[in-house]
Amino acid sequence: MVYRVGKGLKIFCFVFSCFALAGVLDFVSMAQQSTATSGQVGLYWFLAVFFFVFPVCLVLSIVRTQVTIDDHSVTVRNIFGTRTLLQRDIEGYRIIVGNRLLLVHKAGDRSLRMPSNLERQRELVKWARTRFDNLGGNEPWRERKAILANEAFGDTEDARWMSLKRAKSLASAGTVNAIGLLLWEIVYPEPREWLMIVLLAAPWVAVFAIWYSKGLIRLASRKGSIYPSLILLLVVPVVGILMAILRDYMVYLFAAREWMLVGMGGLITAAICIIACRKAIEKEKILPFFCILVISCAYSFGLIFITNCYYDRSVPAHWRVRVLNTRVSTESKLHYLELSAWGRFGQGNSEEVTEDLYNGINAGDSVNIYVGQGKWKIPWYWIRK
Repeated sequence: MVYRVGKGLKIFCFVFSCFALAGVLDFVSMAQQSTATSGQVGLYWFLAVFFFVFPVCLVLSIVRTQVTIDDHSVTVRNIFGTRTLLQRDIEGYRIIVGNRLLLVHKAGDRSLRMPSNLERQRELVKWARTRFDNLGGNEPWRERKAILANEAFGDTEDARWMSLKRAKSLASAGTVNAIGLLLWEIVYPEPREWLMIVLLAAPWVAVFAIWYSKGLIRLASRKGSIYPSLILLLVVPVVGILMAILRDYMVYLFAAREWMLVGMGGLITAAICIIACRKAIEKEKILPFFCILVISCAYSFGLIFITNCYYDRSVPAHWRVRVLNTRVSTESKLHYLELSAWGRFGQGNSEEVTEDLYNGINAGDSVNIYVGQGKWKIPWYWIRK
């Protein structure tokens, strides 16, 4: 018997990968056309690599994942490798989170975990029930029992149960607000100063809630787990911040000192998050810590650059620059101005502008470019007609 990933997940991954790869082309195009600044180009390339690597790994995982059962053994193959367990060495089975099957080794060696979202999942569970003993350990039941026995969540079982219900309500509200913030950023990002404040504050609300829950709210929760999660409230606002930077601000110069500042800010932010969320991730492996570091560095970049530009009170330098050409990207439908040489751009550069500004400018016209020194001495600029 051979079991592979279900068709529904395959179709979803294929569609998602197509959109992601289209995004890669957009980011690569913007990185090449925006000869501008190392800050913008670096961010474009980072996003391009991310949206390329993630769907590729996803597709490889879908293609590689397979469970093969013969008369003597069970073999699980995934993106990380292949593992086989002889049926005579199987003590029994457990149903764990997400109705997944876990085959337990007699000698106490590492158990064999079946992949999630397999086709004919019920058939696989039925096969295990006809051949092996049920060792119990339904994961949601075990989690519920552990929560109701933990005095940190309340003095009585009723109080602990109410704590769990409040945590789930809070997590649901956090998810809804995260999606609302992203829609606010995409559909109508006004007033911008209040939007930026809310986006910058939202991840810390998630961190505080996780800390305050004493581990009852998790950073990320597995499918089928009864522990609520605030991962969307932590990640989505950071995505919104990066989108706002790409839309509203242009980096004139982003050198090694600035990247070092971002890295230091990311390490400090990650350390605070890990300490605050330690009870929620103490049993996890290295992946959550790596994800926290990546998110923290992205947040650090957004915080430093937004405050650098928004609170800039310097007198800007001014250039009157000729527009050599105007164009609209066929892939992304973004609007660009091809500019003549100015400032540090001796060969000129291509700049993305709003549709309103684009519609009022023709080739041969001139635009005003202002360069501010920045609150943190990171030069940035903006374009006006």
